[in-house]
Amino acid sequence: MNENIVNGYMVVRSPDQSGYHGADREPWEIISARYYTHELPPNIQRLYEEIDSIDERGFWWPTSRTREDAECMLAYTREYDPTAELIAIYSPYLFRLHRRSWTEHDASFLGFDVVPVGEWSLLRELTANTSLPDSIRALLNSNKLLYDETMADVVEAYYRDVSGQPGVEPIGDKDSGLPVEAVRVYKLKS
Repeated sequence: MNENIVNGYMVVRSPDQSGYHGADREPWEIISARYYTHELPPNIQRLYEEIDSIDERGFWWPTSRTREDAECMLAYTREYDPTAELIAIYSPYLFRLHRRSWTEHDASFLGFDVVPVGEWSLLRELTANTSLPDSIRALLNSNKLLYDETMADVVEAYYRDVSGQPGVEPIGDKDSGLPVEAVRVYKLKS
């Protein structure tokens, strides 16, 4: 991959002890919580409402289309969580919603996350809650993300096999119509 193609930015928590660096790190946690308690400043409330619109995001997490807006929301979040991070993502689902994509020159590729649209990261769930077999562990880089997006099907199949076991939440049925996708995740240079 020569270019860092993205179609959104997200404010997330810093990686936890599991080492997972994907998109499902409590995205927008502080802003969302303060939104529902009516404690956001007007400018942050407006930005969050824009990205949280169902027309804007479909069933995906809210994502900002501009780095400037995302950095504004990150600065607000850091007042409450100084370790919060800004990441960039590329979601095929958002692209199908006609979300334009662009090159982010100031980013480092972390890997591919595996996300059933409307749910959570399968990689976060697996690395936090189960003992992974060597065959799955070999697919992950040091960020607990996939090296290769074509391996998302292998992760999905494994997840479905262990789904419902203690500590592994079931995901939507394969026939639900919602895709399971490989999402590119990037760390932004600050």
